[in-house]
Amino acid sequence: MPADVIFLEPSFPRNQREFVRALHAVGARVTGIGERPKEWLDPELRHWLTHYEQVGNVTDEAQVERAVRKSGPLLEHLPEFNSPSPLHPMNYEERLVADFHGTGLTVGPHPMAYRRDTAEVGRLLAK
Repeated sequence: MPADVIFLEPSFPRNQREFVRALHAVGARVTGIGERPKEWLDPELRHWLTHYEQVGNVTDEAQVERAVRKSGPLLEHLPEFNSPSPLHPMNYEERLVADFHGTGLTVGPHPMAYRRDTAEVGRLLAK
């Protein structure tokens, strides 16, 4: 599956375009976010980019985030990202299962950390 890459200011400085070219050459889908209008990008760079979003200021985190999270017609009716989730928060076990299912590892505490207290009590009772 191709990698999706978001590239800030793909045309400035000029050598940035070489990174975009290399990413395109290895099959990455590159989305550019920059301050220039798309028409001002040279034709080669426009060809290498899968998508381009113009923002007023690439150092404005909120503008860049809006450009990255921009929805198409299919998702326009959904609430904003920061709105409360209709789902209940996952407990430790659900999060652990989701981590292993999605990545093959957990990004949280070691799985035994959740059972360590229970194991310690069992060991003490066995004496």
